[in-house]
Amino acid sequence: MGVEDRFSGLCLLSREIFEGTRCVPALYGLFSLSVHCSLLLIGCLFVPGSQEAPPSPAAVNRAIDSGVAWLRGIQRLNGAFSRDERMGQTALLAYALLKSGVTPEDQMVARALARAKSMKGGRTYDQACLALALAAGQRPKDKKALQGALDTLVGYRGKHGTWAYPGGEEDLSNTQFALLGLHAGVAAGGDVPEDLWASVTAALEGYHSRDGGFAYSLGGFHPSTSMTAAGIGSLAICRLYLGNGQVQDPVPGDRSINDGLHWLD
Repeated sequence: MGVEDRFSGLCLLSREIFEGTRCVPALYGLFSLSVHCSLLLIGCLFVPGSQEAPPSPAAVNRAIDSGVAWLRGIQRLNGAFSRDERMGQTALLAYALLKSGVTPEDQMVARALARAKSMKGGRTYDQACLALALAAGQRPKDKKALQGALDTLVGYRGKHGTWAYPGGEEDLSNTQFALLGLHAGVAAGGDVPEDLWASVTAALEGYHSRDGGFAYSLGGFHPSTSMTAAGIGSLAICRLYLGNGQVQDPVPGDRSINDGLHWLD
Protein backbone atom coordinates (compact mmCIF):
# COMPACT_ATOMS: atom_id res chain seq x y z
CA MET A 1 0.00 0.00 0.00
CA GLY A 2 1.43 3.37 -1.05
CA VAL A 3 2.17 6.39 1.06
CA GLU A 4 -0.61 8.34 -0.64
CA ASP A 5 -3.18 5.60 -0.06
CA ARG A 6 -2.08 5.32 3.53
CA PHE A 7 -2.72 9.04 3.97
CA SER A 8 -6.26 8.31 2.66
CA GLY A 9 -6.14 10.89 -0.07
CA LEU A 10 -4.47 13.68 1.91
CA CYS A 11 -2.31 14.32 -1.13
CA LEU A 12 -5.19 14.34 -3.60
CA LEU A 13 -4.00 17.59 -5.21
CA SER A 14 -0.93 15.72 -6.43
CA ARG A 15 -1.33 12.14 -7.66
CA GLU A 16 2.29 11.24 -7.16
CA ILE A 17 3.91 13.43 -4.53
CA PHE A 18 5.91 10.43 -3.42
CA GLU A 19 6.75 8.78 -6.71
CA GLY A 20 7.91 5.20 -6.38
CA THR A 21 5.87 4.24 -3.34
CA ARG A 22 3.94 1.01 -3.15
CA CYS A 23 1.05 2.19 -5.33
CA VAL A 24 -0.54 5.35 -6.75
CA PRO A 25 -3.93 6.46 -5.42
CA ALA A 26 -7.00 7.16 -7.52
CA LEU A 27 -8.10 10.78 -7.43
CA TYR A 28 -11.74 9.90 -7.36
CA GLY A 29 -12.37 7.26 -4.65
CA LEU A 30 -13.01 9.49 -1.65
CA PHE A 31 -12.39 13.12 -2.71
CA SER A 32 -11.09 12.29 0.62
CA LEU A 33 -9.91 13.95 3.75
CA SER A 34 -10.32 17.59 3.19
CA VAL A 35 -8.42 19.60 0.66
CA HIS A 36 -7.10 21.98 3.28
CA CYS A 37 -5.23 19.05 4.81
CA SER A 38 -3.77 18.43 1.39
CA LEU A 39 -2.62 22.01 1.13
CA LEU A 40 -1.09 21.84 4.60
CA LEU A 41 0.77 18.64 3.80
CA ILE A 42 2.03 19.91 0.46
CA GLY A 43 3.04 23.19 2.04
CA CYS A 44 5.03 21.39 4.71
CA LEU A 45 6.82 19.19 2.21
CA PHE A 46 7.55 21.75 -0.47
CA VAL A 47 8.23 25.12 1.09
CA PRO A 48 9.37 27.55 -1.64
CA GLY A 49 13.08 28.15 -1.37
CA SER A 50 13.62 25.28 1.02
CA GLN A 51 16.82 23.32 0.48
CA GLU A 52 15.52 20.27 2.33
CA ALA A 53 14.41 17.34 0.22
CA PRO A 54 11.07 15.74 1.05
CA PRO A 55 11.27 12.58 3.18
CA SER A 56 11.82 9.36 1.27
CA PRO A 57 8.93 6.93 0.76
CA ALA A 58 10.68 4.47 3.05
CA ALA A 59 10.96 7.09 5.80
CA VAL A 60 7.30 8.00 5.53
CA ASN A 61 6.25 4.36 5.64
CA ARG A 62 8.43 3.78 8.70
CA ALA A 63 6.75 6.72 10.42
CA ILE A 64 3.31 5.34 9.62
CA ASP A 65 4.28 1.88 10.85
CA SER A 66 5.60 3.44 14.05
CA GLY A 67 2.29 5.23 14.54
CA VAL A 68 0.37 2.01 14.05
CA ALA A 69 2.55 0.26 16.61
CA TRP A 70 2.02 3.08 19.10
CA LEU A 71 -1.75 2.90 18.72
CA ARG A 72 -1.60 -0.85 19.18
CA GLY A 73 0.22 -0.29 22.45
CA ILE A 74 -2.23 2.24 23.91
CA GLN A 75 -5.53 0.63 22.90
CA ARG A 76 -7.68 -0.35 25.85
CA LEU A 77 -9.38 -3.75 26.14
CA ASN A 78 -12.77 -2.22 25.30
CA GLY A 79 -11.46 -0.95 21.95
CA ALA A 80 -11.00 2.69 22.93
CA PHE A 81 -7.68 4.49 22.68
CA SER A 82 -8.08 6.79 25.67
CA ARG A 83 -9.99 7.06 28.91
CA ASP A 84 -11.78 10.23 27.84
CA GLU A 85 -12.97 8.93 24.52
CA ARG A 86 -15.58 10.04 22.03
CA MET A 87 -17.17 8.07 19.23
CA GLY A 88 -15.44 10.23 16.65
CA GLN A 89 -12.01 9.75 18.20
CA THR A 90 -12.24 5.97 18.22
CA ALA A 91 -13.79 5.88 14.74
CA LEU A 92 -11.22 8.26 13.28
CA LEU A 93 -8.34 6.19 14.64
CA ALA A 94 -9.92 3.02 13.25
CA TYR A 95 -10.19 4.79 9.89
CA ALA A 96 -6.56 5.91 10.06
CA LEU A 97 -5.46 2.36 10.84
CA LEU A 98 -7.44 0.94 7.93
CA LYS A 99 -5.93 3.51 5.59
CA SER A 100 -2.49 2.67 6.96
CA GLY A 101 -2.76 -0.92 5.76
CA VAL A 102 -4.16 -2.61 8.87
CA THR A 103 -6.90 -5.04 7.87
CA PRO A 104 -10.48 -5.00 9.20
CA GLU A 105 -9.83 -8.47 10.60
CA ASP A 106 -6.97 -7.25 12.77
CA GLN A 107 -8.02 -7.45 16.42
CA MET A 108 -7.10 -3.83 17.07
CA VAL A 109 -9.29 -2.53 14.26
CA ALA A 110 -12.12 -4.97 14.97
CA ARG A 111 -12.24 -3.86 18.61
CA ALA A 112 -12.17 -0.18 17.64
CA LEU A 113 -14.99 -0.57 15.11
CA ALA A 114 -17.09 -2.52 17.60
CA ARG A 115 -16.51 0.13 20.24
CA ALA A 116 -17.40 3.00 17.92
CA LYS A 117 -20.59 1.27 16.78
CA SER A 118 -21.65 0.66 20.38
CA MET A 119 -21.55 4.36 21.26
CA LYS A 120 -24.76 6.32 20.84
CA GLY A 121 -25.47 9.84 19.70
CA GLY A 122 -22.44 11.89 18.87
CA ARG A 123 -22.11 15.12 16.94
CA THR A 124 -21.60 15.72 13.24
CA TYR A 125 -17.89 14.97 13.46
CA ASP A 126 -18.54 11.75 15.38
CA GLN A 127 -21.09 10.37 12.93
CA ALA A 128 -18.99 11.43 9.94
CA CYS A 129 -15.92 9.66 11.31
CA LEU A 130 -18.03 6.59 12.07
CA ALA A 131 -19.26 6.54 8.48
CA LEU A 132 -15.70 6.93 7.17
CA ALA A 133 -14.44 4.06 9.32
CA LEU A 134 -17.29 1.65 8.55
CA ALA A 135 -17.08 2.41 4.85
CA ALA A 136 -13.33 1.84 4.84
CA GLY A 137 -13.74 -1.46 6.68
CA GLN A 138 -16.01 -2.83 3.95
CA ARG A 139 -17.46 -5.46 6.28
CA PRO A 140 -20.94 -6.73 5.31
CA LYS A 141 -21.95 -6.90 8.95
CA ASP A 142 -21.47 -3.12 9.27
CA LYS A 143 -23.97 -2.25 6.52
CA LYS A 144 -26.82 -1.49 8.94
CA ALA A 145 -24.64 0.62 11.22
CA LEU A 146 -23.24 2.52 8.23
CA GLN A 147 -26.71 3.33 6.96
CA GLY A 148 -27.62 4.46 10.47
CA ALA A 149 -24.71 6.89 10.49
CA LEU A 150 -25.77 8.27 7.11
CA ASP A 151 -29.37 8.69 8.24
CA THR A 152 -28.19 10.47 11.38
CA LEU A 153 -25.99 12.83 9.38
CA VAL A 154 -28.84 13.68 7.02
CA GLY A 155 -31.04 14.34 10.04
CA TYR A 156 -28.45 16.68 11.55
CA ARG A 157 -28.73 19.18 8.68
CA GLY A 158 -29.71 22.63 9.85
CA LYS A 159 -32.37 24.97 8.54
CA HIS A 160 -29.91 26.50 6.08
CA GLY A 161 -29.06 23.09 4.61
CA THR A 162 -25.62 22.57 6.16
CA TRP A 163 -24.26 21.25 9.47
CA ALA A 164 -23.40 22.62 12.91
CA TYR A 165 -22.42 21.77 16.46
CA PRO A 166 -25.46 20.87 18.59
CA GLY A 167 -27.24 24.10 19.39
CA GLY A 168 -24.73 26.15 17.40
CA GLU A 169 -24.74 28.02 14.13
CA GLU A 170 -24.08 26.09 10.95
CA ASP A 171 -20.47 26.20 9.76
CA LEU A 172 -18.33 24.98 6.89
CA SER A 173 -16.05 22.81 9.02
CA ASN A 174 -18.87 20.60 10.31
CA THR A 175 -20.31 20.61 6.81
CA GLN A 176 -17.19 19.37 5.07
CA PHE A 177 -16.86 16.48 7.52
CA ALA A 178 -20.51 15.55 7.07
CA LEU A 179 -20.02 15.46 3.30
CA LEU A 180 -16.89 13.34 3.60
CA GLY A 181 -18.78 10.81 5.69
CA LEU A 182 -21.83 10.84 3.43
CA HIS A 183 -19.75 10.41 0.30
CA ALA A 184 -17.78 7.53 1.77
CA GLY A 185 -20.98 5.85 2.91
CA VAL A 186 -22.68 6.17 -0.46
CA ALA A 187 -19.57 4.87 -2.22
CA ALA A 188 -19.74 1.84 0.10
CA GLY A 189 -23.35 1.12 -0.81
CA GLY A 190 -25.33 3.35 1.54
CA ASP A 191 -28.27 5.56 0.57
CA VAL A 192 -29.06 9.24 1.00
CA PRO A 193 -31.93 11.33 -0.42
CA GLU A 194 -31.53 11.90 -4.14
CA ASP A 195 -31.84 15.67 -3.83
CA LEU A 196 -29.22 15.96 -1.08
CA TRP A 197 -26.26 16.88 -3.25
CA ALA A 198 -28.07 19.59 -5.22
CA SER A 199 -29.56 21.17 -2.11
CA VAL A 200 -26.21 21.15 -0.28
CA THR A 201 -24.52 22.68 -3.32
CA ALA A 202 -27.00 25.55 -3.16
CA ALA A 203 -26.54 25.90 0.60
CA LEU A 204 -22.75 26.08 0.28
CA GLU A 205 -23.13 29.38 -1.55
CA GLY A 206 -23.92 30.86 1.84
CA TYR A 207 -20.23 30.51 2.77
CA HIS A 208 -18.94 31.99 -0.50
CA SER A 209 -17.48 35.47 -0.19
CA ARG A 210 -17.76 38.20 -2.79
CA ASP A 211 -14.06 37.96 -3.57
CA GLY A 212 -14.24 34.23 -4.33
CA GLY A 213 -13.08 32.67 -1.08
CA PHE A 214 -15.07 30.72 1.49
CA ALA A 215 -15.63 31.50 5.16
CA TYR A 216 -16.23 29.40 8.26
CA SER A 217 -19.62 30.98 8.96
CA LEU A 218 -22.65 31.69 6.83
CA GLY A 219 -22.49 35.09 5.20
CA GLY A 220 -19.09 34.57 3.62
CA PHE A 221 -17.33 37.10 5.84
CA HIS A 222 -13.61 36.73 6.60
CA PRO A 223 -12.70 33.97 4.11
CA SER A 224 -9.61 31.92 4.89
CA THR A 225 -7.31 29.57 3.03
CA SER A 226 -8.41 26.50 4.98
CA MET A 227 -12.12 27.22 4.60
CA THR A 228 -11.77 28.07 0.92
CA ALA A 229 -10.12 24.71 0.36
CA ALA A 230 -12.92 23.10 2.42
CA GLY A 231 -15.53 24.86 0.31
CA ILE A 232 -13.92 23.72 -2.93
CA GLY A 233 -13.65 20.16 -1.64
CA SER A 234 -17.26 20.13 -0.44
CA LEU A 235 -18.56 21.35 -3.79
CA ALA A 236 -16.34 18.85 -5.60
CA ILE A 237 -17.88 16.00 -3.58
CA CYS A 238 -21.39 17.19 -4.43
CA ARG A 239 -20.62 17.55 -8.14
CA LEU A 240 -19.73 13.84 -8.33
CA TYR A 241 -23.45 13.18 -7.93
CA LEU A 242 -24.78 15.96 -10.15
CA GLY A 243 -25.34 15.84 -13.90
CA ASN A 244 -23.88 12.71 -15.39
CA GLY A 245 -21.03 12.62 -12.91
CA GLN A 246 -18.50 13.54 -15.59
CA VAL A 247 -15.85 16.16 -14.96
CA GLN A 248 -16.59 17.87 -18.29
CA ASP A 249 -20.31 18.30 -17.53
CA PRO A 250 -21.07 21.76 -16.14
CA VAL A 251 -23.11 21.65 -12.93
CA PRO A 252 -24.18 24.16 -10.28
CA GLY A 253 -21.26 25.10 -8.09
CA ASP A 254 -18.61 24.98 -10.81
CA ARG A 255 -18.24 28.75 -10.91
CA SER A 256 -17.75 28.84 -7.14
CA ILE A 257 -15.09 26.13 -7.40
CA ASN A 258 -13.25 28.16 -10.02
CA ASP A 259 -13.63 31.34 -7.96
CA GLY A 260 -12.20 29.55 -4.95
CA LEU A 261 -9.24 28.23 -6.88
CA HIS A 262 -8.47 31.72 -8.18
CA TRP A 263 -8.78 33.07 -4.63
CA LEU A 264 -6.21 30.55 -3.43
CA ASP A 265 -3.83 31.68 -6.17
